Amino acid sequence: MPKFYARWQDVPAEAWRWPHFKPSEIASPDDGSLLVDEDALDRLEEVRQRIGKPLYLNSAYRSAAHNKAVGGSPTSQHLKGKAFDVRLSGITRTELLKAAKAAGFTGFGQYDSFMHIDTGPARTWDRRTKL
Repeated sequence: MPKFYARWQDVPAEAWRWPHFKPSEIASPDDGSLLVDEDALDRLEEVRQRIGKPLYLNSAYRSAAHNKAVGGSPTSQHLKGKAFDVRLSGITRTELLKAAKAAGFTGFGQYDSFMHIDTGPARTWDRRTKL
C-alpha cells in the first residue's frame, strides 16, 4: 500500500531505502508532497543498478494539481507514484528500455529527450517529434 507524505521532508530517514534517489527527487514539484510506492521505487533502483550510471528524473510523483498544470492524463500513473520520466542524459534509449523491462516496468512512453516508465498496465506510445 503506497504511503503518502504531505511534505517529502516528513519521510523518516530509516524508511527511505533507495540509495540512488532522494525523496525530494520523487516528490511533486508544486507542493513537495510524496506518494511512496515501494514496488515502483524498488524497480527504479534496480534500473539504476543495472545501468550503473546516474538516472536523472524529469518527473516522478505528481499531485493532482501539478498533473493538471502540466497537461497530464487524469489517469496518469504519476498520480499513483508508479511512473518516472527519465532523462536520456548519459544513457541510451536502448540501454534504458532494456534495463526497465528487465526490472519489471510495463508502461513505456518515448519522447524526444526522455522516456516514461511505469508499473501500470502494459502499453507503449511514441511522442517523439517526427522530422
